Amino acid sequence: MFAFLSDRLARHSRTGGRERIVMRTYYFDMKDGVPARDKSGLEFGSDGAAIAHSKSLAEDVRTKRPGGHPDLRIVVIDENGREVHREPVYSKNR
Repeated sequence: MFAFLSDRLARHSRTGGRERIVMRTYYFDMKDGVPARDKSGLEFGSDGAAIAHSKSLAEDVRTKRPGGHPDLRIVVIDENGREVHREPVYSKNR
């Protein structure tokens, strides 16, 4: 419940009686023991949107490189350096 509220507060700010979406930068590091850092990042309006993007990235990697390293993860980092999510690229269930 608190994550939902904090995400909603971070996404919207009131200005002149109208809401506007506040975009934040998220970084998508690839890790399988040795991290490959994302230095440019992408802007999203919420943690949830960034997590959805990490799932799409993982699917792209699985499609282009089937049978890759089983520990490969896409780690979503927000602009404050906080880890938001870890998306396995090659899960044991696939």
